Amino acid sequence: MRLGGWLLAGLSACNDGVGPVGDDTGAEDSPLDSESVDSELDSEVDSEAPDTDGGPPQNAWEWSFHSADPECGDRSWVFPSLPQENGHWLLERLDAPADPFWVDSVVYWMDHTDECDAGVEHRVRLYISDQGNPGVNPTFAAETTVALSSPTAGFNSVEASFGEPVAVNAGDHLFVAIEMLGSSEAYSCVGLCGLEPSPSTLWSNSANPPFDWEEMSSFDLDGAVGLEGRGRVAPDAVEVECGDDSDGDSDGMTDCDDPDCTYEQACLHCPDEDLGNGMDDLISGTLEEAGNDLTISCEEQAAWDLTYSWTAPYQGHFRFTAESAGIEPILAVFDECFGEELACELNPSEVDLWLDEGQPVVLVVQPDPGNWTAQEFTITVQDLQ
Repeated sequence: MRLGGWLLAGLSACNDGVGPVGDDTGAEDSPLDSESVDSELDSEVDSEAPDTDGGPPQNAWEWSFHSADPECGDRSWVFPSLPQENGHWLLERLDAPADPFWVDSVVYWMDHTDECDAGVEHRVRLYISDQGNPGVNPTFAAETTVALSSPTAGFNSVEASFGEPVAVNAGDHLFVAIEMLGSSEAYSCVGLCGLEPSPSTLWSNSANPPFDWEEMSSFDLDGAVGLEGRGRVAPDAVEVECGDDSDGDSDGMTDCDDPDCTYEQACLHCPDEDLGNGMDDLISGTLEEAGNDLTISCEEQAAWDLTYSWTAPYQGHFRFTAESAGIEPILAVFDECFGEELACELNPSEVDLWLDEGQPVVLVVQPDPGNWTAQEFTITVQDLQ
């Protein structure tokens, strides 16, 4: 197994990692073939899946939840580089926000490069356990086969949909397993998010159960699989309105204090600071304490950002510039927080706009994908008239 990818900390080359297979781990490898797959499914049918009788109520809310920050700025990917790793499984725990929760699909990232094929057909499975780990013979809940028909270069969002909703009941944990396939020509490369070890991110060490799960971090591979679970939940089970100053799901937490609202627009921080209506040097800083609030058009990968509001002191033609001592950051300008993007520029990071007196804008600064978040930047504004 190997880890690759770009990180905001500047890692851009693939880095060899110790593979959790063979003599390195003491686990026995089982190459994937059609007979072993059939026997595996037969053995798993004996473990009954959760009862979905009745299904979600008619007034259920569509809801999504994540294993990692959906605007992840620190992405990498993992793939099975050794022949005996073909057909092994990458697994991530995905905790539902309420119970019961009915899972319809899961979404994850796959990279598409010269050595990564995001279009490779592979399987995705859901397992259920009442323990914090899946166990060597996890309870099978659902399976689907996925293949992107027209992947594009870079990270691709992949949605694995299941024919029937899978119920996650009180006390249950949901585990998502992604089949890792590949050869020397191309691999399935699944995206990871973050720079910290993740105890919930596991490698199967075999294609078939019993699985000898090991934490990815034990092989010095950090980050969690960037998963999104999509499904339905009873309307009184989650905080649906995140700005009404009420505890909608009666869990003792209101609005943005409730984890249900973490990624809702009402709870994101924008702007981070108001710069008033001054000219010349507006602000200097770093992106070490940045959040992930806005998506900009001139950078496909989500990244950390800082947002600043500024108001035109008079009618005029203004140039906004973001500069640093090294690689220039990306600069975007919006008409308001979460509003319309007016411009987005990189190399050079300069935006020229005609503005009326008193017209507000929001300046968004993001690091270039190869840039260090700790690198200092400065935003300036000049009168071009």
